[in-house]
Amino acid sequence: MIRSTLLTCSFLLTASALASIEFHVTPLGKDANPGTASKPFATLARVQEAVRNAVERISPAVVGLRMSNKSSGSGVIVSEEGLIMTAAHVTHPPGKEVQIAVQFPDGRRCKAETGSKDFMLGLGLVPCLDLALK
Repeated sequence: MIRSTLLTCSFLLTASALASIEFHVTPLGKDANPGTASKPFATLARVQEAVRNAVERISPAVVGLRMSNKSSGSGVIVSEEGLIMTAAHVTHPPGKEVQIAVQFPDGRRCKAETGSKDFMLGLGLVPCLDLALK
């Protein structure tokens, strides 16, 4: 009996935002397949290629965050208006109001304000004040 192997590749985008992609591999699969459970890959080399491609697609959406309290973090752009999702504890430290500077992968910068937060989920939304990505 030949078993299928499930590989879950997770990309840590922020402390709380995780993009997860599953790839299925079995010797009976084909590397031309999309790597799903019904159409698995045949080799781990094809999985490595798929992971590299996913990282290339995700990387432009990851931004750096620097707070006025000297802490830093990362976030993910979730809208063309420059709304950024990050970990709530990064931009909303208990009892402190912080100023946020955002560094985009292409070198652009903007100021952001502390937006909404959900400490139960650990997520914060940070709107850029002076940059639209359209």
